[in-house]
Amino acid sequence: MIVSLVSLLPFAAMSQPLPDEAVVDLAIVSARIYPLVRSGEGCHAEVEVCNAGDAAVYAVSVTVQCGEMVFEGVHDEPLDPDSTAVIGVECLLVTTDALANMALPVTATTADGRPDVTPSDNVATLMTNVYTDGAGFDVPRGVLMEQFSTELCSNCPARDRLADRVLADYSCPIVRVTHHTAFHYDRFTVGYSEEIYPFFYNSPYVYAPAVMLGRKHYDGMLDSHGGYSPGPVFRLSETNLRRALDDQAAMPNFVSMRINTTVDEAAGELRINVSGRDLLVTSGQVINVFITEDGIRSDSQAGSDTTWTHNHVLREVLTPVWGAPLDVGEDGNYSFDAVWEIKDEITGPHATTPVNLANINVVAFIGNHDAADPNRCEVFNAAVADKVFSSSTGIGDAAVNASVTVDGRSIMVRGDYDTARIYGIGGVLVAELRGMGGDDMTTELNPGLYIIQILADDKPCVQKVIVR
Repeated sequence: MIVSLVSLLPFAAMSQPLPDEAVVDLAIVSARIYPLVRSGEGCHAEVEVCNAGDAAVYAVSVTVQCGEMVFEGVHDEPLDPDSTAVIGVECLLVTTDALANMALPVTATTADGRPDVTPSDNVATLMTNVYTDGAGFDVPRGVLMEQFSTELCSNCPARDRLADRVLADYSCPIVRVTHHTAFHYDRFTVGYSEEIYPFFYNSPYVYAPAVMLGRKHYDGMLDSHGGYSPGPVFRLSETNLRRALDDQAAMPNFVSMRINTTVDEAAGELRINVSGRDLLVTSGQVINVFITEDGIRSDSQAGSDTTWTHNHVLREVLTPVWGAPLDVGEDGNYSFDAVWEIKDEITGPHATTPVNLANINVVAFIGNHDAADPNRCEVFNAAVADKVFSSSTGIGDAAVNASVTVDGRSIMVRGDYDTARIYGIGGVLVAELRGMGGDDMTTELNPGLYIIQILADDKPCVQKVIVR
């Protein structure tokens, strides 16, 4: 079966004579296709071809072969020497297997008929995975939802509440991260967000509130200017959000993920391990590990006449900006380690803000990254470990009128309380203070992370501090 576009082209574009002495030398620079394709659905490949010869060539053709099927795309304009063209090829890949890893030969030729002086660089191979319904792990994949918002955005609170309402209708795991950028910046903006957002908006203008789901580009998704978004980021509206969520929730899970965390008290570090099994055979997979924080109270949020609570705030990134390479073994298993230096405050590009360790989460996600194309960076799976410090202690939390500060190697508790019990991160009680209506201080402690359980009228409050 041959699917060809050549017959649709004017004859003049198909064949132009070259000078007798002209050297024909095409070379494939790059070839890209989506790494995950549903069987029977069309997919788009792009092949960049360079004219390394000394004369213009005409009707440069690129073919992608899948078994006996051949799909073709043609560049119907002259390709001058030292110039490149990106040629699109529409493919239809089919398999009867649950998951098939396909190697698709790619060839570039011209309609001139003159032989290429170096035919070895006219060929390449595309790798993709084609799946059928029912493929993948039984557990649903985590959907990565990245919002763009700042305290200066007066429309963001209402759209955030809209997102909460829409998400309540979905049972799949949704992993949320909020980048405080795009509409100016605020005190919670991190350098990572400022670096990535122009890439994923893929547009000369940016806006908030905005969102992207699984870093996937959806054709025909509206942006805030009434046009169609050219990148994975789109306007946060109910229609847009439901369309993307419906698609994300239906995607199979081909990469399992587990996040395990431990605290190294002496080093003041949170040690993170992400492990699982990868059913895909795809080059270029990367893993990203984030630290996020919930429950940040703000009295300066535009568009809110009450104290606003920021959740899912991106605080630090523990992997390179575009992710760390994922090392998958021959058996499909992988394991990745990261370390967070535990902090009681974080200094970003624009401000230093305190950290509430009780509200710290670890987010990890695995996907594809194409540095040349923001629309080929889809996420395969995402996971979150919520409240990683609180979950390791099992100590309750409630509101108590007391505060905790660190004074050198001592911990000071002040306010109206009955008892303050101070635990090492392993749960060992190291000190107990009795509320005397003043400032109560421990003796000198070893450096490390400490959990303070404060009781007032039998109501507990937990705070965490680092002694350095």
